[in-house]
Amino acid sequence: MTILAIDTSTAVKTAAVLTEDQKLTEYYSDDVKNHSESVLPMIDRLLKDRKLSVKDVDCIMIGKGPGSYTGLRIGAATVKGLAFGRNIPIIGVSTLEALSYNLLVRKGYIAPILDARRGEVYTALFYSNGKKLERKASEVCLKMEDWLFRLKKEYPEEEIAFLGDAVDKFASSIVEILGEKGYLAPVEQRGIRASSVLLSGKNHMEESVTASEYVPDYLKTPFINTKKE
Repeated sequence: MTILAIDTSTAVKTAAVLTEDQKLTEYYSDDVKNHSESVLPMIDRLLKDRKLSVKDVDCIMIGKGPGSYTGLRIGAATVKGLAFGRNIPIIGVSTLEALSYNLLVRKGYIAPILDARRGEVYTALFYSNGKKLERKASEVCLKMEDWLFRLKKEYPEEEIAFLGDAVDKFASSIVEILGEKGYLAPVEQRGIRASSVLLSGKNHMEESVTASEYVPDYLKTPFINTKKE
């Protein structure tokens, strides 16, 4: 099976392809180019470098959110366009779960945090035994300080690792509230990677949907300005 994986849920654009011979190729970029202008060219270049085309892809995996509304819409449109007409199954996986796979080999608790603005984060809690992730808390959108105090209360003796695009923004709060129990992942491990989407997706193979069925997970309703000018 040849699997294509992508994620556009944050400022990062990432794509990977895993072929039947278990050879993995991954592209990752956090440049400022708009996702709508750069995601498809990245996928096209990735497949061509592996001497593949879309017709060779057996399955598409994507980080379905939560994350940037615009990024998630672009990702959904991209995978639907690639899969539609070719009957390629789509597997949407939690961006937070996939992100946590960046720290799979590091045993302990993992709290991925993505910036939801207004002082809020999209987050969840996982535990890694070094080989497998176990979900410990459901995905939520809440104030970062509320999340930190909850973690301090429920896991007072545990070190908790933080990664994601909100780490820089809330680093001082993590240190202030959790002290030495708050571990900030290295910069190179904080961003979502398509290879992590692949790792997560392999645990959700039975959850595949068609192009027409796929929908991203926004977690909270986008704000729509209805004020008349």
